[in-house]
Amino acid sequence: LQSHSVLSDSAGWHFFWSLLFFFVTSTLLTKMGSKRKKKIEDGYKEGGQRNWVQVFSNAFSGTLACFAIAYLDAFGAPTGYDADTLKFALTAGFLGHFGCCIGDTWASESGTAIENSATRAFLVTTLQPV
Repeated sequence: LQSHSVLSDSAGWHFFWSLLFFFVTSTLLTKMGSKRKKKIEDGYKEGGQRNWVQVFSNAFSGTLACFAIAYLDAFGAPTGYDADTLKFALTAGFLGHFGCCIGDTWASESGTAIENSATRAFLVTTLQPV
């Protein structure tokens, strides 16, 4: 979180707050049903520890957008491009990326934590329980 926070802060505070919101809410959801998850998950890790591939996958696109925005702030837009338009597109990409990450994390963490007979998980393509 720390190195990505420094980069997102250099691109703008809204990036930092978005990342912090993702981190805090996802951490709380991970801890919410840890006792139940420990019983049903093979290879359960306390605190929902992630490996480097998961961290890289969740951070790559957002980090790239922050680098690009920081570059635009420092050096301006390439000839023929409007810096504000590029920043808008990169900001939308950043928020879209972390929106997908947070949706995936919230769904998997809360679904595992609160599932009961009335809220069984199912595959949307076949409607079969999973």
